Amino acid sequence: VTHLRTVTRPVMLIYGDLDFISIAQGEEMFTGLYRLGKEAEFVRYWGEWHGLESPANIRDSWQRMLSWFDRHLRSTSNDEVSSP
Repeated sequence: VTHLRTVTRPVMLIYGDLDFISIAQGEEMFTGLYRLGKEAEFVRYWGEWHGLESPANIRDSWQRMLSWFDRHLRSTSNDEVSSP
């Protein structure tokens, strides 16, 4: 949290509310990034631990991550990849 001002890339934080790592840490990180105007997304899965177990939550997390990568990586990777 001390170095949030140095964050230059978008951040997605994914937490299960029952995770052994305190969700408060993720909330603090997200809030700090948000207040600094950094691009961040916080995803909370209710009733989940460190690894997701619900098939619906697993599907949702994969869809969110792939969408995130499409938004944030596709434009730079398409510029770098030449056509066959």
